[in-house]
Amino acid sequence: MRPTRDALALLYSRAEANLTPDDMDTPSSLTAVASSEALRMASITEKLACLVAEDGQQKGGTGHFQEAEDVFELLCALSQSFEVIGALAEIGDSVPGRCIHGKRVPS
Repeated sequence: MRPTRDALALLYSRAEANLTPDDMDTPSSLTAVASSEALRMASITEKLACLVAEDGQQKGGTGHFQEAEDVFELLCALSQSFEVIGALAEIGDSVPGRCIHGKRVPS
């Protein structure tokens, strides 16, 4: 179950028939937004991995990821971000033909 993805997909499916070619510029750009967000999340997770690795080398551990609850919260937040990225990419890809300034261009 992906509530954020499902909600965005539902909203877009209901709105799609009422969007003008100018309106379609926004959802057609979501693929690029998703790509940008994925790269940002890759950078964040890499830095987190370095933080965890460094913390593991310290005696007794002093970082924020010592308790299962903290790791659980982090992983849930990452999961939510990746779900949003996937939803943005799906909506961006679903635009039947890309519109730029009101004119439809081939995908």
